[in-house]
Amino acid sequence: PYTVLLDMNQDLKRALGIANVPYTVVVKNGKVVYVHNGYSQGAEKELYNKLKTL
Repeated sequence: PYTVLLDMNQDLKRALGIANVPYTVVVKNGKVVYVHNGYSQGAEKELYNKLKTL
């Protein structure tokens, strides 16, 4: 049910000045509802909990 986009050439990463990966953005109805930069233990649980609320 979710679209996953990958920045294979890192064009978006450069354009947005993203320093750390992964860089997770959740968009709902054209609006950014969640952003997480980098990896930290437990981040996947935070993302999962956010997705459950949408």
